[in-house]
Amino acid sequence: MTTQPAPSDTPSGMEPLLHLVRLSHQVGDQPGVWGIAIYAEREQGGLQETPAAESGFEGVACVDDVARAALLALRLHQLDGVPVGLKIAQRWLSFVEYMQLADGRFCNFIADWDGRRNLTGVTSYPGGGHWTARALLALAVAYQITGDQRYQRAFQRGWPTRTAPATDLAAILLQAALSYLQRSPDAALEADARALAEKIVVAQENGYLVHRRGEREVHLWGYDQVTALVAATRYFDQPAYLAAAEATAQRLLRRQALEGPYRTYPAREQEALCAYDVAACCRGLGALYALTGKRKYAVWLEHLFAWFDGENAAGRPLYHRSEGRCHDGIDDNTLNPNCGAESAIEAGLVEVERRLLAAGRNLLPRRAWRRPAA
Repeated sequence: MTTQPAPSDTPSGMEPLLHLVRLSHQVGDQPGVWGIAIYAEREQGGLQETPAAESGFEGVACVDDVARAALLALRLHQLDGVPVGLKIAQRWLSFVEYMQLADGRFCNFIADWDGRRNLTGVTSYPGGGHWTARALLALAVAYQITGDQRYQRAFQRGWPTRTAPATDLAAILLQAALSYLQRSPDAALEADARALAEKIVVAQENGYLVHRRGEREVHLWGYDQVTALVAATRYFDQPAYLAAAEATAQRLLRRQALEGPYRTYPAREQEALCAYDVAACCRGLGALYALTGKRKYAVWLEHLFAWFDGENAAGRPLYHRSEGRCHDGIDDNTLNPNCGAESAIEAGLVEVERRLLAAGRNLLPRRAWRRPAA
């Protein structure tokens, strides 16, 4: 399947969605259910869609990507209030709902555009942590913004009964819980959110947050622990959460911005560096600046923005802002010509941070309710 030209009448502010809309297709006979093609490889002057097959055949579209795209569209709608952003988000959210099974668990991939779910793949089995967490975050933010009870019910059915094994997953779940709590008080969910925050904050080694206690090496793709703890600081008014986030920024995010960016720390790997490796650090710095007002976080953030715009080893822009298209990284100082979904999503989320910084705004959660004193 070849990508279609981007529409020329996109409302101002919605450009980060253009490439993702081009990669979107209706799933089977489900009206309004949009999946997003995973890969778009450069071929004969255009982009050719290809399925994922890193762990055996996986499929043509996945919750991992579509839920994050829905989150991007929702964030743009929050920023600009343009109705088309919400309409696009709803089509992608319908895919997330389509991938939720009767028992509340989510599978990840569809094997084809007819909508056949991959229920057995190692990257798609029902209940897998990464796609479950991302589905719940998208649903929670959708419920927070719209109040639509269909998203509330889907979130409630999917909320896990056991904690995440690693703090990168805990960070996504924590953000999901806090987003949901903006709309509906729930004592049990608030307790889960606090437990997730505590799980993240105790996992520190040498002054920075890690994925598991006792492990020093972290990967920076999906490294949203700082963002989650800043959100929890705002919601729970807990200084220890902010202290851990700021220590990590000083030790790790500063190096990511001024010396890197990197894929890992402390090893500082740079091979096949891509938007996914950088976007979470942008979110963390943006959240810290929004909460504390400390100028250094904005300065470091602007260094990471510049990486997307050409201050990188390839010397060329990764992100084409007017098209919402992002190259799939830098390999051996050469720009990868392919432009898949994940890169466009993560670069789009960085564009949200750029706009928030420019406007002096934030999307941090506020305490939604307080229990009366006993």
